[in-house]
Amino acid sequence: QPEVVREGIAGYSITPGYLETMSIRLVAGRDIERLDGPDAEPVALVNETFVRTQLEGRDPIDLVVRHAGEGDERSIRIVGVVGDVVQTSADEGPRPAVYMPYTQAHWPWVQAVVRTDLPPETILPELRKAVARFNPVVPPTDVRTMTDRMATTRVTPRFQTMLIGAFALVALLLAATGLYGSLAHSVGRRERELGVRMALGAERIGVLRMVLGQGMKVALPGLVIGMVGTFWSTRVLSGVLYGVEPNDPLTLSGVALILFAVSVAACVLPARRATTVDPVRVLKSE
Repeated sequence: QPEVVREGIAGYSITPGYLETMSIRLVAGRDIERLDGPDAEPVALVNETFVRTQLEGRDPIDLVVRHAGEGDERSIRIVGVVGDVVQTSADEGPRPAVYMPYTQAHWPWVQAVVRTDLPPETILPELRKAVARFNPVVPPTDVRTMTDRMATTRVTPRFQTMLIGAFALVALLLAATGLYGSLAHSVGRRERELGVRMALGAERIGVLRMVLGQGMKVALPGLVIGMVGTFWSTRVLSGVLYGVEPNDPLTLSGVALILFAVSVAACVLPARRATTVDPVRVLKSE
């Protein structure tokens, strides 16, 4: 029998219907049933991370494992595999988890889970009455929605994301300001040249394209270098990402489009200024 040590493994004592209430998918095998009572054979569900890390990917259904640790040692038959869920925090990710019937694994505290489409405050009185029928002495005090509970696990990643986002916005503004300033300075120095070109018949749209092309020759290599650097730096940022792949094509494409749009906007104003050069004034100054 494979030996499973409790250290590093999340344990849950559940009742029938828990998986459906929490929208945890059953990957293989069966769910916990009412027949899994205290006198029945000890059974358990495990998650996909448990199968991968503890059982080395072997077929877990009907596999009997020895649950050892803290002075308690017994054999448990695995009857089902469930999908991974976040147990503690989003940045930590899913841990190996074991789900045992409440009738076979009593825990000193109980958390009731209710699934509803109604606002929590409207059903709270009924929830308190239902709990009081089982234990009128200890009233339920910590009643929160799953959204609120998940929010507490994302405080640090959210702060880190906001901080990185703020620095990224400042960097974007500095880059756009620098590109605008550089191109505007170039247009100012080339004012006479542009005036002569227009006096000799150059069209304004041609001058606009020339100045825009000059600016984009600076911006496009920067975009390419930035995208390459993004692929290499995602390993560092993967710890603060949740629900999105580090090299998600849609996200990278959106960021590239935003940067391209900012680059074009930074080049448009100096380019339009170049088309307003008065050829007559420039020739008189010569």
